[in-house]
Amino acid sequence: MSNAPYNHQQEGYIFITGGTGFLGQTFIEKMIQNQSFGGIYVLAKEQVSPSRSAFERIRAIVERIAAENDYRISCKNDSTTVACTGTRHIPVIAISGDITQENLGVSEHHDFGQVTHICHMAALTDIAGAEEAFEEINVQGTANTLEFARRHFSNLEIFGYIGTAYDVYTGEEFHQTETTPPEPSEFVNEYSKSKWIARKLVRESGLPHCIFLPGIITGHSNGHLPENIPLGVIYGPTQALAFLKIVVEGHYTDAPH
Repeated sequence: MSNAPYNHQQEGYIFITGGTGFLGQTFIEKMIQNQSFGGIYVLAKEQVSPSRSAFERIRAIVERIAAENDYRISCKNDSTTVACTGTRHIPVIAISGDITQENLGVSEHHDFGQVTHICHMAALTDIAGAEEAFEEINVQGTANTLEFARRHFSNLEIFGYIGTAYDVYTGEEFHQTETTPPEPSEFVNEYSKSKWIARKLVRESGLPHCIFLPGIITGHSNGHLPENIPLGVIYGPTQALAFLKIVVEGHYTDAPH
């Protein structure tokens, strides 16, 4: 994929959840490279161990992006500003919060009138997770983010939601032609169920929205995988196929050793 900026630029800001994750970090990098928005708000939790504030976590991500793309950066308060090509400067503003909390746990005042777009990526994707955790993070977290948007983003143009095509999978092979597929007769696991319910919440929210349903998300073709993303486990071919069969049959209990 080319790193050359697109011609289209938004003067508005985008608000991102899940920005510290595997997909989120790549998304932030592309938003900066393409100079897609006037600024970027990133919701992030305070890290407990090792202790790091939301600002420190986001600054570390932006510093890596700047180093790899030869950008200059400057920091002030909760913002890390990236100097891109020409006179373009893009602030990346860390917002301390948590999608599982009311009002996303955001206690400080911010000028969200500039926000025109949201990309809600934060989710629990561990298919071995507990039902309660999927409900709290994937379902209630999406509901909280939708309500936050209603309260604070008066100039919202698009609520972008990152779902998964897996949420309509029943264990049988089929060809999906509908843009709004009906609820499956059964779900292969609690993860797929929670993502389907969350997608339904977005669809019925009344907000202008765009839903993305990737089939699978993998690492970059250059082989780079962030050190803090727990996806770098390599299985032997036979073991990997056996693991995949267990997953799609909905009998996953633990990763093979």
